[in-house]
Amino acid sequence: MIRTSNIFAKAAGLILASLLLASCVKSQTIQDGDPQEIALKTVGSAMLKAPADYTGGPFGVISYISETAPGTNWTGSATQYFAGKFVDKGSDIWGGDPPRYWPLGNKYSLIFAGFSPYVKADGSTEVAATFDYAAKTLSFVDYDVEPSVNTQSDLMFFMPKTDATGNYFVGTNQNDDAAMSVMFRHALSQVVFNITVKSGDEDLVEVGNVVLNDVVFRGTCTVTSGNIVTWSRSGEDVYKRNETIASDDPVMIIPGTSYPMDLSYDLKLNGKTFTETVRLDVDEIEYASGYRYTYDIVIGASAITIDTDFSPWTDR
Repeated sequence: MIRTSNIFAKAAGLILASLLLASCVKSQTIQDGDPQEIALKTVGSAMLKAPADYTGGPFGVISYISETAPGTNWTGSATQYFAGKFVDKGSDIWGGDPPRYWPLGNKYSLIFAGFSPYVKADGSTEVAATFDYAAKTLSFVDYDVEPSVNTQSDLMFFMPKTDATGNYFVGTNQNDDAAMSVMFRHALSQVVFNITVKSGDEDLVEVGNVVLNDVVFRGTCTVTSGNIVTWSRSGEDVYKRNETIASDDPVMIIPGTSYPMDLSYDLKLNGKTFTETVRLDVDEIEYASGYRYTYDIVIGASAITIDTDFSPWTDR
């Protein structure tokens, strides 16, 4: 007798086995919800609301992640989550480029340190910033201040939030749709000269400019918890230059001891013009980070008066 295989029965058996196996596969949802893009909002009075006003470019952000629920203090270890640039999204809102996202759920939280500019005014030099999570410091090593008043980049920063004991603290608004607020502060000092002519001497005197002598333009900046800024000026015999500053034209200076100042102006006598240069008799002071120093200079035909004032630098 010739026997034939029942291939149809075998095929049906294989299909049935596959269906039984598929019925044992389980689906599990690990996290609920879609990832939310991180957005930062620049706020406050002790900062420049839109850092791009200076450089036309983005600012830098360094973030660390910890297995700590939002709304609590960080007491354990943490690892770097990302480091990169944030770009202007409009209305003082800034987002990552490429986009950065909050971790899903409430098991993890983030801290942020930031700096501006991300790229200096030349359009190609990236600012080198280092954040030390354990030491709670943000550092800029060998930072150069540009020589031209009109193209200087204002170095600004913001630090992670800490509680009264110095521990990192993150708010309860992480991982939601709202933008997280950050406040930029100035790391440099600003110097301004307001030069005018004494009333009645306008036909005799023409306003000139001030030269700051041997200005050190390179330094290392360290920001610690509580927004404490310290600078060390580097290679003072090498990295220095004279800064020529016109009236009402602010210049940014690495904080530290003030510099000798020479005032130049034109004096018109008997139909001739004489250019005069005098060393200004001003007291030596210590320029501090985040402060503006204003020198009001009134030039007369026979005398020069100087009034000095300093105040927090709360705008650009």
